[in-house]
Amino acid sequence: MQPITKSSALVLPDDLISSAETLQEPYPGWHFARRYMELVQDGTTPAIVLQSRAGDQPYLAARGITELIPF
Repeated sequence: MQPITKSSALVLPDDLISSAETLQEPYPGWHFARRYMELVQDGTTPAIVLQSRAGDQPYLAARGITELIPF
């Protein structure tokens, strides 16, 4: 069985992952989750790509990603 490919991807800032460990209020990841859900509500179900991988064309091509959506 082949994995589902998605042509668009929401770019996740790398520092958002490290800041999640601090569990600040409000949790920093909620802003990203809200943006993701807005895209889903608008009819787009994007993949997620770390910002550090956003310029890696072979990686994006292997995942079938042709459009990056900035956060």
